[in-house]
Amino acid sequence: MSKNKARMVPGETFNGSFGITEKNTGLSQRETLEGVIINSSTCLKVKEIHKVSGSTGAVFYAPQELSLKSHHRMKYQSASNTILELSKKILARNPSK
Repeated sequence: MSKNKARMVPGETFNGSFGITEKNTGLSQRETLEGVIINSSTCLKVKEIHKVSGSTGAVFYAPQELSLKSHHRMKYQSASNTILELSKKILARNPSK
């Protein structure tokens, strides 16, 4: 991975205040997370994302890279872990110079 990865730093405020955007505020957290999964999968040319609900109602995702044999495809994960794994794959394919 690139040594030039972005990093988190403290943000600027004005007397403790800061502005926020109202973009996408009408979306539920599930819709937001699934949007990121779909967009990231699309960047990786993944055509299908399998989605299942566990017995407790938790939702799990498995983007399927159909070029891989089934035992090498992504296993089911939470939305946040799916997003993290997809983002790592995007970085690996498009390292910054």
